[in-house]
Amino acid sequence: MKIQLYIFILLLTLFTFNLNGVAFLVYRINALFSIPALLLALFAISLNIKTPKNLEYVYWVLKPWLYFFMIYIVLGTVSLFFTGIFRDSSLDIFRSLITTVIVIFSLTILIFNLSKQYGFLNLVYLFTLFLTIATLFILVIDYFSLRIFVEDKYGSRNPGLFVNPNDGGLVGVITYVFLLYSLKTVKRIFYRVCIIIACVLVVYATFLTFSKAALIGILLVTFLYIITHIKKSFFKLILATVFVLFFFNSQWDTIKQGLDKNQLRRVLDFENILTGEIDNETTTGRSEINENAWYLISEKPFAGYGLGNFQNISMLKGASHNTYFQIWGEAGIITLIIFVFILLKTIRKGLDSVYEFNDKFLIFSFILIISLFSLVSNNILDNRVVNIFLAITAVIIHTKPSDENPLCHR
Repeated sequence: MKIQLYIFILLLTLFTFNLNGVAFLVYRINALFSIPALLLALFAISLNIKTPKNLEYVYWVLKPWLYFFMIYIVLGTVSLFFTGIFRDSSLDIFRSLITTVIVIFSLTILIFNLSKQYGFLNLVYLFTLFLTIATLFILVIDYFSLRIFVEDKYGSRNPGLFVNPNDGGLVGVITYVFLLYSLKTVKRIFYRVCIIIACVLVVYATFLTFSKAALIGILLVTFLYIITHIKKSFFKLILATVFVLFFFNSQWDTIKQGLDKNQLRRVLDFENILTGEIDNETTTGRSEINENAWYLISEKPFAGYGLGNFQNISMLKGASHNTYFQIWGEAGIITLIIFVFILLKTIRKGLDSVYEFNDKFLIFSFILIISLFSLVSNNILDNRVVNIFLAITAVIIHTKPSDENPLCHR
């Protein structure tokens, strides 16, 4: 069992801190840790070959997602033959989807097995700690005025140990979710105070990424947390919300003084989006890309353009910036319907009365983050932190976590 724990910790380290991105930054080597991470994932699965019931159980837990990825690959490949266009990116997408399946499967089986010995919550706390450290690196980078990733068009945004600033914002929102989840499970006052302080710092770090989707995500997660727990902790939640708002309001002038014109413009764009002003300027050019994507999809709505072809059409300027359009444009309308159906089915699962308030919050947060960031990113399913979140959510949906006892089937 210890070897599985070591593998789990190594995978958390590789994925949460994006060591591939660090290796590229320092040595300009692409995907240095991808093969070792994949081998670790395969080894984690192979350790359970002698206990096929574990493999069968995880297959049952992940069945909707496994079917989705299988259909995505099959229909996307078939569409390649209809279009007659084969690119190197087609192989890249195929490899990415297969790797994602292996990663999700291995993480789920590790969480399921390790929960029996170490407790589900302890694994969640470990992941939360890794997430928090990674997100707080944004503050370190900002404090020392380090400019790692520079986007000339939009100004410099500090992403930390992430692929890009938007990825940093996504991880920041996920960190915020798990901190709030942990806040309702810890009992000692000291730890609760530390988590509250960490929440404030993580929200500020997320703001420093200047990702509009992340800022909206923070607001929605906060609202979801209040709605989910309002029956039990109304006054505490209102007090905490007022405190956070007061903190940012009191520091707003100081924050603005440290922003350049491009950064300030992005903040103003975010404010305009909240007021309903959604156009090509406030969305940083993505409205035009979405319009072009919709036009291209209308030309091939049923079959799509095939794996790796859609985002490489010149009208999209190298990316669709939308997972829904990406799925539809590559593998057709059937694959998109299945993807949306899985999200809706997960919502229905979350509404089940058997789940505690905190479990519901985590389940709904997963749906919220997938749904929101799918609107602004075409590679949300390939994000390894999201993969870990998916695995944890799948285990919660199908098992009952307990500090004292092994996981029991719901």
